[in-house]
Amino acid sequence: MDSLWQVLDSSTAELKSVIQKRGVSTVLVVSDSLLITTDSGAKTVIVPFGDSTSYVLVARHRRPLALIDGRLSRAELLAEADWYLFTNEDPREHAASKIRRLGPSAFPGLPAAFARELDSLGCTVPQSFFDTLPHNVIKGSFARRGQTDWAAICSRRGATGILIFWGGPSECPRDLSPGQEKWEVEDFAGGRPFYVRFIVRKDSAGIANIPVYGLEEETVSARKEALSGRGHDGIEDIWEEKGSTVWYCTGGRWVSLGGGD
Repeated sequence: MDSLWQVLDSSTAELKSVIQKRGVSTVLVVSDSLLITTDSGAKTVIVPFGDSTSYVLVARHRRPLALIDGRLSRAELLAEADWYLFTNEDPREHAASKIRRLGPSAFPGLPAAFARELDSLGCTVPQSFFDTLPHNVIKGSFARRGQTDWAAICSRRGATGILIFWGGPSECPRDLSPGQEKWEVEDFAGGRPFYVRFIVRKDSAGIANIPVYGLEEETVSARKEALSGRGHDGIEDIWEEKGSTVWYCTGGRWVSLGGGD
């Protein structure tokens, strides 16, 4: 046990040195899980098994933060410790600031006019770090069969929303489902956040299989249209592992057709 303690103490030396120089005391505890009591209550932090070294930081008035060496570079690990211990930044805003975003040039199939508009608005497209290919830019017939339209999640100044580029005369409002980016980001073990919102094209077959919540007249009418020969695609707005909503353009308005859990 003494040798294990020495190895772990040595592996944490760099992190401990950095935070001790800022006047923070450090304690090394070896355990499968830690029950930490803070000013705001108690929280259990599970320390993952394996060869990784886990660091658990606790600051006043903040939830404990677990960082895993190997999932973060040394520079990232030290920067996260510095942020957590010595700033008052909103954790969600901090997490949102670290997600990967792509500019319009990363999507070569975009119509030039749509790419220019995204640029002029200062839009970037948020990405989950789990994905190797760009996403959250889609095309389909979102207002009328045979008309090719585009949709993208636009992120700018902390706000998000689906922006539509209409490829013909049929259309609905161009801005859809606005939100705040900080609520669309989740922490991942080790301190690396990921973006949980996605949009995908939903064709008539997909629309037929989604659950329906409520029987409002506009929902029933829109579903009938979507499943008829004159129907067109919808846009599914997905929150990973939380649920989704399928938006359908009809009569110049967006109507929710239901969604998944």
